[in-house]
Parts: sequence; structure tokens; C-alpha cells
Amino acid sequence: QTAGMDFIVLVRSLASALTICHSLETMFVPKLTALIQGFQGSEATVDLVRFQNYLAFCQHILQRCCVQSLRDVLARITDIIDEEATIEEKDSVIIKLGFHEELDCAKEKFDSLDAILSDAGTEVITQHPHLRNVSAVFLHQLGFLISIHKSQHDYDEETNTFPGMPQGFNCVFSNTNEAYFKNDLMRELDETIGDVHGFIQDTERMIVSELEEDILDHESDLRGTFNAITE
Repeated sequence: QTAGMDFIVLVRSLASALTICHSLETMFVPKLTALIQGFQGSEATVDLVRFQNYLAFCQHILQRCCVQSLRDVLARITDIIDEEATIEEKDSVIIKLGFHEELDCAKEKFDSLDAILSDAGTEVITQHPHLRNVSAVFLHQLGFLISIHKSQHDYDEETNTFPGMPQGFNCVFSNTNEAYFKNDLMRELDETIGDVHGFIQDTERMIVSELEEDILDHESDLRGTFNAITE
């Protein structure tokens, strides 16, 4: 997929191209036309020929520039992408707040994730005070989990089980130091909040992919315009 800064470069290129087209149409062409009209009734001179050539050149460029396509693509990108935030992130494309309601809601939930995890961890400790160094965590694709330090709880290496864990705590996986469990509270959080991070990533990828397709639909017009201007 297109990196964030690629969109920023395109936005600036489109804006510059539109500025050039506007200058040609509203400044250079009228000015040259007026200069040429000033020679009416006079014999052809070197200056008149030069001005006529300049005017023909400017008009030729404008004829090859697809101004409406430039405007459409620029408007589409700026409607979707938060330019300032994308510049800060550099490698990621940041979607504007307000463009996609469900994405905005998911980001709001994700921003409050630390508070949700803190409250969930406190609730687990309150219900099971014998557990030590317990915390609630969120892992992409696995959802909400209870994390414990294996060294501070009964652990049977042969069966890879935790005999002292409360009923309803199901071990999802463990590593060298920690073990991760699901219980009813974690499952409830999975149901109510879900894989927020995954939804955000998938939705942003979908939006960016659709934007790329929109830009490709105008590729011929954009290439023709940029080629004309670089002359």
C-alpha cells in the first residue's frame, strides 16, 4: 500500500499543478493576449512573434492539463487523509476524524483502552485477592487476557497447568515468564469491545485501498498534466 508521505507528496504536487494552471489561465494568457492586441494594425515584429509563440505555448499546455481531474483527486485525498497527522506519523496514513463514523468510534474505544484494562485488572484482583501481580492486557487477535507471573503462582511444568488458578480461568498460552488466561470478564470485554486494533487497521487499509483505486482511475489525466507542466 501507499505510504503516508507518498500521499502528502501527491497532494503538494496536485496543489502546485493547479496553481500553475491557474496562473497560466488567469495571468499569462490574458497578459500575452493583451500585448498581442496592442500590435494590431502594425507590421509583424520580433516581439509580436515572440508573444504569439509564448501564447501558443501556454494555450498548448492548458489544453493538455486536466484541471478538473486534478481538483477531483485533490479533493478526494484531502477529504480522507489528515495531512498534519500523516506527516507526523510518516509511514502511516491517518484518516480524518469524521470521515468514517465506525472508525472514529473504534479509535475512541482504543484511546480509552488503558482505563478499561486498569478497571478490569482491579476487578480481577478484587474478586480473587490471592492472585499476585495480576493485570489485564489486550493482545491483537487474542483480545482481552489476564496476565500473571508464572514464578508467583503454582505451576505444574509436566502438565503445563496452574492448579491454583480460580475456576473458569482458561490458559490461552504462556511464555517463559508469563501466562495468559481468559475468564468470563475477559470474554465479556471481547464481546463488547472486540478486537478494536484489528478493526482499525482493517478499516484504514480498506479506505486507503479504495482511495488508491480512485487515484488510478485518473492516472492518465494526472500523467498527461504533469508531463505538460514539466515542459
